Amino acid sequence: MKYKTLLVLLLLIGFCSVKAQQSNQNILDSFSGKFVTAIRTHESQRAYLVTDKSVFAPGETIWFNTFLVNNISQRINTKSNFLFVDLVNQEDSVIKVLVLDAANQQLNCNIVLPDSLAAGYYWLRAYTRQMAEVDNSGISVIPIYVADKKNNPKLPSVLPKNINTQDAPIISFYPEGGAIMTNVNSTVALKATDKNGIPLAINITVKDNFDTTVANCTSNAYGLAKFSFEPSGYRKYKAIINWNGAPISYALPEFNFFAGQIAVTQQPAGLKLRVLLEDSIYKKNAVTYIVGITKDSLVFASIGKGLYEVYVSKDKIPDGISTFYLFDKDFNILSERSVYIKNNNLHITVSTDKAQYTKRDKVTFNIAITDATKHLIPSLFSIAVTDTLTVSLNEQCTFKGLPYSAQDINNMLLAENECLTEEETDLLMYLKTDTYAILHATLNKKNYAEADSLLYITGTAFNTKSKAPLANKVLTLLSNLNNPVLYTDTTNENGHFLFPVINYADSTQFAVQTQNLNGRPDNALIIIDKPSYPILQTPLVLKHYLPLQTKAIKKFITTYYNEEQINWNTEEPLTPVKVKYTKKINYDITKRVSSYSTILSADELDGRTSLGLALLRVAGIHMMGGLLVMDGPTSTNGFAEPLLVVDGASVSPPPATSSVGSYSGIVEYLNGISPIDVDFIEILRGAEAANYGVRGGNGVIIVNTLSKKREVNFGSADANLTKFYGKGISNPVLFPVVDYAPKDKKTIAIPDTRSTLFWNGNYVSDNAHNATITFYTSDVPATYKATVRGVTIHGDIIYKTIIFQSK
Repeated sequence: MKYKTLLVLLLLIGFCSVKAQQSNQNILDSFSGKFVTAIRTHESQRAYLVTDKSVFAPGETIWFNTFLVNNISQRINTKSNFLFVDLVNQEDSVIKVLVLDAANQQLNCNIVLPDSLAAGYYWLRAYTRQMAEVDNSGISVIPIYVADKKNNPKLPSVLPKNINTQDAPIISFYPEGGAIMTNVNSTVALKATDKNGIPLAINITVKDNFDTTVANCTSNAYGLAKFSFEPSGYRKYKAIINWNGAPISYALPEFNFFAGQIAVTQQPAGLKLRVLLEDSIYKKNAVTYIVGITKDSLVFASIGKGLYEVYVSKDKIPDGISTFYLFDKDFNILSERSVYIKNNNLHITVSTDKAQYTKRDKVTFNIAITDATKHLIPSLFSIAVTDTLTVSLNEQCTFKGLPYSAQDINNMLLAENECLTEEETDLLMYLKTDTYAILHATLNKKNYAEADSLLYITGTAFNTKSKAPLANKVLTLLSNLNNPVLYTDTTNENGHFLFPVINYADSTQFAVQTQNLNGRPDNALIIIDKPSYPILQTPLVLKHYLPLQTKAIKKFITTYYNEEQINWNTEEPLTPVKVKYTKKINYDITKRVSSYSTILSADELDGRTSLGLALLRVAGIHMMGGLLVMDGPTSTNGFAEPLLVVDGASVSPPPATSSVGSYSGIVEYLNGISPIDVDFIEILRGAEAANYGVRGGNGVIIVNTLSKKREVNFGSADANLTKFYGKGISNPVLFPVVDYAPKDKKTIAIPDTRSTLFWNGNYVSDNAHNATITFYTSDVPATYKATVRGVTIHGDIIYKTIIFQSK
């Protein structure tokens, strides 16, 4: 009977233990699910701005693209209507600002630098209204340098290069997991800087209050170091440095006897997580939870009791920053530890068909973005190929020796800084001590509702003589858009009016017609309000400088802008070509992408023929199966329509329908464009079309409308019109392609001095084909750097570079 009772008790205890474990697991599952859902629901945006190069001369063009992504998941985000990209000088004064269509991800554009722009540092900024007015953590700021064409490359004295040796350094401590644990080996990282935030390389000695040395370390080029020791809860500790011949001491963080700690040891195939609890909260059966988050996904969850260790296999963790959070039984945060995993699940391969080229030589560039199983990942990325003279010599270490903050440390920064060692990267992870607090604050914020009134046209009507506001005047807004009459409004008692125009291109011509309440034309002085753009003060911590060298800037100017000193060591001079016939060009040739494409000019469109019908007159373009097909079916897509680009923006019209079935959406879309508003149409085939990514595999049709469309004409009432050009959305701009495939093109004697050989800021790849582009070298012997930047469909950051030469 005694043994039966004991057996029953053991079974009852085991049953209760299983029930408790199941209950804890259910609690953890519920919390983890709510945690991830909350993160995905309250994600903010982050801008990721890239350019073709970083060194320019006045009059050059900055080619740029912005990837607008979720701040946490890093997937493409389309919640904002508009993105602002501007160029500011040292005083933060705006040189030029563009408004881009963020809702449709038309964020690939350019800025032409004024010829009169002074040499010096400038900053390109990308931001939404929400970033400027509510939370600037998502803005992107990149430095550029404008060189003096007169070959006077004296770098400005404003660079924060000189270390402040007068004031005492600033040393911040970052215990692993956020707390120094007593009576056990603990690791503490530190960051040493001067008062301007410039990293310092200094020797540090750690002593207790009995003057016993317990650790030594030396900070690196990023001002980072770490040391390990076994502290006693009954002693105090300090770090001591020697500065200007005198010792300076810094107290280590005080012990928290109610703290918990999660520490990480990286092993070849995984991570070992160690959980410690201080004496005040330690119990052998104290339940704690570990939740591992990568971007916006749960990658690990575990339950433990007391002091314990768990192992996490690396193949379960995606590339990028992962953070492990330690919670108590009530899900109060105890500790957090971030780690960075690289080249685990994402593999980027870039290659050229040769390592060395000659002048005007064809380059074939291949890009493959795959997962761990070597399957291609659909991605969006930019490609820049430029002379290494035009990029920072230390571009792979963008913040080495420069001020930075914990806010700067993200997947984008770590992916682009290929010079970082694993130890240096892990030291940076120690600085990320408050990610849960930031997440918690984000989850408690109300969603920001962006107003769509940016492009609204507002103003005031005044009496032409007395200049008094005019009330009760009927105003009609006209434009040179396809629908000329847009809106009508009546001025209020203060003469104010509003036309709620939601979307129009930059430099669209408008006119306001004034009438009285009887519908008769009336004269008035119409003053149009300036657009209400957000005002952004660049955070100083984001205003970085390029680590340039005067010698490199001088060589850049000498190579590309000082004609008297140019010497390309050309062994065989180019043979001049006699031009027998020059066809009159009656379109904006600066917008032409390829010199060997097919062109339909305004003369051929004649203002009466629909664009769809005009295209069918081009050799090789047919209607097949109701679709517009270029050069017949492709081997991969069968009958598929070409990519349509209108004023630099790709357009994807759905198939049109009629009583007899569906037919070409492209033809339907083109027929909706007035032929008299078109400057020219360009048709690309083959390799030139392939440079537009998978979407260009079936050819590309580029429609360029007139920069200045027809004048608004309102007949005899034209005299009472107030005409103006609206500041609207800047259309994407296509990078011009040079084609030396034809033999006679290679022998043209005009020097080709391009420093950027190729740029595509908005290349889309799929899961079936590698990305392949082609371009041609210039006449300048140079070392070129090809850079691929972007994001995958899963939100992984893409960054890869390759170097090749042209002799």
